[in-house]
Amino acid sequence: MDELTINNQAAEHERVGTWLGRRQAYSLIAGTCSAADAKCLHELRETRAHKRAGLTWEEFCKERIGMGRSTVDQIIRQWKEFGPTYFTLHQITGITADEFRVIRGAIEDGSLRYRDAAIPIQAEQAPRLLEAVRELAPPPMRNPKPPAGADDGPTPYLLAENALRDAHIHIKALRDFRVSPEDRRRLGDLISTLSIEMQLIAHLP
Repeated sequence: MDELTINNQAAEHERVGTWLGRRQAYSLIAGTCSAADAKCLHELRETRAHKRAGLTWEEFCKERIGMGRSTVDQIIRQWKEFGPTYFTLHQITGITADEFRVIRGAIEDGSLRYRDAAIPIQAEQAPRLLEAVRELAPPPMRNPKPPAGADDGPTPYLLAENALRDAHIHIKALRDFRVSPEDRRRLGDLISTLSIEMQLIAHLP
């Protein structure tokens, strides 16, 4: 192995290590993904960092990034579709990708237009942004009916989907209350467990 190759690999290891250091608190679910995190993931994929590390993209995601490939690919797709504004607004309000699509037309020059006002998409504006998102993109109505042809009641998928929609609504509501560190830890543990279950589902044949 020549010196140039060794230096390139060392530089790549430093690059990934620096990025991983910035995202130590990153959840396995994209819930806390910052715009900088999403941009870096996109750059790692575009520059084929996994090739230089001698790994497949799936191996690179698991071993170097610490997330499943499907999760990383989803973040990259959202970055390419929405850009940094989505991730910033998501961190502040918990907005979903589907909700963002609904309100995207109201976003201009880094602000969200709401009731004839332009609210800067900044953490300091969290209460106003949350109010605007709730009104502009209300949670979707659940479908209480089972899929056509299902005579034995709701499927496990439909039950899980409805439960997660309810959980999403309740968790977003916590932004209006002071949550103790212990309660946050317990919720974080549940989210991590759900993330592991989702990754297991993704690898089912």
